[in-house]
Amino acid sequence: MAWEIGTSVFVFASAVADSMISSAVLSEGHALLVDPGVLESEVERIASFVEARGAAVETIVLTHHHWDHVLASSRWPSARRLAHPKLEPLVLEQQANPQYEAMLRSSLPQVPAQWRLLPIEPLASRSIRIGVLDGTLLELPGHAPDALGLLLPSERVLFSTDMLDPNEWPLPDHDRELYLQSLARIEALVQSGQVEHVVPGHGWPLLGKHAVLTQIARDRSYLQEQSLTG
Repeated sequence: MAWEIGTSVFVFASAVADSMISSAVLSEGHALLVDPGVLESEVERIASFVEARGAAVETIVLTHHHWDHVLASSRWPSARRLAHPKLEPLVLEQQANPQYEAMLRSSLPQVPAQWRLLPIEPLASRSIRIGVLDGTLLELPGHAPDALGLLLPSERVLFSTDMLDPNEWPLPDHDRELYLQSLARIEALVQSGQVEHVVPGHGWPLLGKHAVLTQIARDRSYLQEQSLTG
């Protein structure tokens, strides 16, 4: 399934990994991808989609180190990869886990041998340019220590990494309090009119201020209840 937000943002949901979301931002022949994946056929669909619109993939943003978000970026070896500085060591730690290969094979029908993490470009700036669009990278820790969101101010779109997923409860794998702080940061962006739509890491996009604020309230309530019950 695919969604179009405005004229520049295109969102794709995978058939696996809890409907992991990949996105393409297209502007003036330039393309930026967010977490491209997961299955090889899905990655090729994204590649064909971008090429059919006369754009070239120049930049890939990896929102955090979890396998479903990083596995396929090597499909575009010449693109620069942007991520939190902690992502690369966390990926290596993840891959060193003796259960890593078994986990991949239980989640995917086939794991292409050529898929691997390519070098990440150091973040000299939190600003990104895609054609005529500007973007800003935002730290959103809580689910993961390296969680990185992407804000497109002109589109009023936020890619929220694995936060605000509508098909699952929040997973503060890293830190519950930081997760709540990141929710508050997103809420402030919505209330100020800077964000109208949110593209989470799984599920489907949250379209409109009401949908986003409703999801924030749901996730905050759940986390606060979990804090009380220990």
